[in-house]
Amino acid sequence: MVSITENITRYLDIAEMTYRIPRRWIAAIVIFPIFIDLVALILLRIEATRYAARWMLAENHPAELLTFLFLMIAAGAALEISRQAMRTQENVWVYGFYLMFGVGLFLIAMEEISWGQQFLKFETFGVFKEINMQHEVNIHNIGALQGNSAYFRIIYGFGGVIGVLLATLNIWRKITP
Repeated sequence: MVSITENITRYLDIAEMTYRIPRRWIAAIVIFPIFIDLVALILLRIEATRYAARWMLAENHPAELLTFLFLMIAAGAALEISRQAMRTQENVWVYGFYLMFGVGLFLIAMEEISWGQQFLKFETFGVFKEINMQHEVNIHNIGALQGNSAYFRIIYGFGGVIGVLLATLNIWRKITP
């Protein structure tokens, strides 16, 4: 039976060859979110640090701003991969996937900061003023979407599982996780 460590090592080797990213960066990409979550949980559990943890997790504070930043970096990376795939004449589904993925990440990043409304100091306009629960310029606080982002995370998770399953087919290998 193959151990978990051997599986992780094998996947790190495959990722390093596929994406030409140094192994330590791949490991950091995998470990960093887990580390951040654990730190946040610990800070929230300790009464002396709870206020600071809640401040960091509040809207327009470090967690949200870093989420925006990393989403923008990922969007830029996906768009660059799409450009390179197009330049090297990959199949349209390869560069098309990365193009759509990059645009999607950009849209999510902008939604995260309500399209810069707080930073650019502009008023909520038009229909958003009436239908948005927090009176912001974004889609995720409208009607049934308000407070139901868990559904989107579940859908995104299923998309990741499907991507992992598709990795077993050679034709999809260039776009699977």
